Amino acid sequence: MNIQSKKTHKEAFQVIGFSKVIRMENGYSECPKFWDEMYAGRYGRLFKTMVPENEEETAVLANQIGMFAVCRTLPGGKEFEYIICGIYQGGPVPVAFRLYDIPESDWVEFMTKGPLPKVFQEMNTYVYTDWMKAHADELQVNMGMSVEVYTAGNPMSPEYECGIWIPVKPKIPFF
Repeated sequence: MNIQSKKTHKEAFQVIGFSKVIRMENGYSECPKFWDEMYAGRYGRLFKTMVPENEEETAVLANQIGMFAVCRTLPGGKEFEYIICGIYQGGPVPVAFRLYDIPESDWVEFMTKGPLPKVFQEMNTYVYTDWMKAHADELQVNMGMSVEVYTAGNPMSPEYECGIWIPVKPKIPFF
């Protein structure tokens, strides 16, 4: 697997979406199920026609909900909130959706290519095991969250691009 990474800085931004609480050990099975439930089950017609018929569907298209997913670790560390979302562009917030603030931070952005969910899960495992261990002396994860990035295109294609952004902060040297 070819994973590219770069360090960036992002100003605070706001996302809009819908969420589900998932146990840590069930993430790799439950997150894809949640996507299927929401996109195939709830918004399947919308993605065939691209013509919204209600406020929820209008918000999905206007904010490109589905371009991102945010994972926020919940207190206790046994569960996380998984938020399928897009960058909030303004406008009405339907009852089923929530706004989430993502604070300003330095980030490490990882990108790879391949079919979902396999390639994303492989990249995620690499980031949270190998990469984090290799950089443990210089960086620490900030805010207990990550942002998944999904591009337009066929998510089953070997050329499909996806990524993960990890907020980080430098470790303060100990003297």
